[in-house]
Amino acid sequence: MGKAVIFTSIDVDDLCSMVATRLVPVLQKTILDNTSDEQITLSQAADLLGKTTATVRNCISDGRLKNYGTGNQRPKLSRKEVFQLKKNSI
Repeated sequence: MGKAVIFTSIDVDDLCSMVATRLVPVLQKTILDNTSDEQITLSQAADLLGKTTATVRNCISDGRLKNYGTGNQRPKLSRKEVFQLKKNSI
């Protein structure tokens, strides 16, 4: 646990911001650690990222995501890698 801090007067918005600053990275790591590494489709990746399939294809082309599909298969992506990319914001 961290040090105890005594607040004499603090704005609610400032308090929320302080909590979010510490909580978001912890939640992102927890989600990433507990995400299965199954393979997902291009459209599933786009849905997870909140982006278009064209953007996901660009991420594959520029090396930010690896295509695990072989030959003429449709792209298969690692769910864990997609979450990692989302965490790092594309």
